[in-house]
Amino acid sequence: MLSTPQHLEIILKGMLVKPLRRIFARSFFSSALLPTFLAGVAILGNGCASYAPRSLVIRQSTLPTVMTVGNPQTIDLRIVSFNVWGLPGWMNGASENRYPRIAEQLEELQPDLVLLQEVWTKRAMASSPTGREWSTAWSSGQANLFKENGLLTISRHPILGGEFHPFRAAALPDSLVKKGALKVTIELPDGFRLNVWNVHLQAGGSDAIRSRQVAELVNWVNAARDGQIADVVAGDFNCTPESQQYQTLLQQIGPSVQAISGEPGFTTFDGLSTRSGAGKILDHAFIRIVSAVEGVKASPRAIFTERRMKDRISDHLGVDIALKFALSPQPSRSIESFASGSPPASMRFHAASP
Repeated sequence: MLSTPQHLEIILKGMLVKPLRRIFARSFFSSALLPTFLAGVAILGNGCASYAPRSLVIRQSTLPTVMTVGNPQTIDLRIVSFNVWGLPGWMNGASENRYPRIAEQLEELQPDLVLLQEVWTKRAMASSPTGREWSTAWSSGQANLFKENGLLTISRHPILGGEFHPFRAAALPDSLVKKGALKVTIELPDGFRLNVWNVHLQAGGSDAIRSRQVAELVNWVNAARDGQIADVVAGDFNCTPESQQYQTLLQQIGPSVQAISGEPGFTTFDGLSTRSGAGKILDHAFIRIVSAVEGVKASPRAIFTERRMKDRISDHLGVDIALKFALSPQPSRSIESFASGSPPASMRFHAASP
């Protein structure tokens, strides 16, 4: 018998999908259709407000796993984080032909991991590289129309498992979907494990909401016990390095890759505007060391930086991060990150308690 809130949500979503599709097929909203639209979006996006972690749908690579180690004392990783602006075309006016272009450019970059945000629709899923070497993970139990959390993680390394954590704190319009953090545990050479968190925080001016989301995120990351040597926490945080939310992440998770690199930050969002002051630094990555790592070197750079706005594939720029983990023979010792190039010469921090 269908009596649980989850079953009720499935029934309601099924009833609303057809009328919503008819509404979206129109070029305008009549007054008669508007209530159905608003109710449908609220239910499809927010469901019955279940905040329990969700399991993942994991599509593993179909190629044999081959682990190679160039230097047994280090692990090199290249990670791309990118908000693909995957809203339906009737909402943002952007061509959906850009999604295959995103996938092609990601393939050309050859990263080890790709973290995509705002993959809201099935068409936006075409942003994902499709080669047989990739494993892909997204949250289970999502709506038909919107993907709800919009998070998609793609890896050349085997994905051992993970889960999606929805934020309890949210404000409109983001409360119509389920933003949160998608965690995957990947297997690195020599059996080392790494937790990778793909994150998307509240947009707009809701600092209080973002602070509550950061507190939730910090609790999830610090509570993770997956045998990982470190946690990489990256994505669209919708806050600048000057914000209190960013400072909390530095203090309670670990240094950002920008701080580790010793290089100045760069614009990651401009809303496709050329006006002065439009550019902001909203996309970040933080490193939490747990064990077996003596130091971390990071080199981030902006990608998808076409000069002409009409050639851009998103309202965000991508972030491409080269990471080098120096392995420690004594996992419990203090950790020192080593900056590339000039000062800061070093930044000391300690491994988190396992």
